[in-house]
Amino acid sequence: MYLWIVIATFMVALISFNLSVRPDADRAYMETRASAIITKFRIQHNAFKAYVHSLKLPKDSAESTVVYTSGFAYKNGALYSGTYGTNGGIQLNAEDVEDYMPVGFEPTPNIYSKVFCFKAASYEIDQDYAQTCEQETGNQFCCADGTSFVYIVSWQKIPTRWMGQNGKPISDMMTALSNAEGYGQSIGYVTTVENIDHPVVSGGAGLAVDMNLGKRVLKYQPVYTVVKNDTDYQEVCKENLCFIAINKVQNREE
Repeated sequence: MYLWIVIATFMVALISFNLSVRPDADRAYMETRASAIITKFRIQHNAFKAYVHSLKLPKDSAESTVVYTSGFAYKNGALYSGTYGTNGGIQLNAEDVEDYMPVGFEPTPNIYSKVFCFKAASYEIDQDYAQTCEQETGNQFCCADGTSFVYIVSWQKIPTRWMGQNGKPISDMMTALSNAEGYGQSIGYVTTVENIDHPVVSGGAGLAVDMNLGKRVLKYQPVYTVVKNDTDYQEVCKENLCFIAINKVQNREE
């Protein structure tokens, strides 16, 4: 009896050496492909963010305007909308955005990146904005105001092949996305959560004290109402699930 146990154990050990590694290999392959899509999205978003940041006014500058307004955008190798010419001899060029991308990187055509300027209302991480500063103040140059908040927002439709039947990204995409730097704070996908009446970035921005409730609650980064109402955003994300990235940039040197 003991001999049969030894033989059976030995046979199981031999068989284990022949087990296929394909399931794990397939999963790793799919997650790598998902990561590549997210990386391309982040590269374009970060390049436009860095470019707009480079247009900030010098600390001692007497200028009261920057060379962009809300709606200034980058897509498919071109700058468009929201600009009003040059300032201080600076010419806006899409090639300058691409200087912030890796050498040989080809921009993805269906990624939108836009500037949105807001009249400062609150430093709360879940502060929503329904209007740009231009709409709220009537000042077309308010993006340069030292008290204004300037945000870069990018979005892209999540390819259908990465979507599950539940209308959310499949597990391979979610694994890659959740491992992305800033997930839940500055990058994620557009979703809705209970007790919040506007879309938010998936993942949650972190725990914070809610003064009304008197306890720590999970805060979410809003997909600002003014972004949700943007024509280009509506065209892409109204009927589709989208990646979203949101970052604040400086309009003046500190």
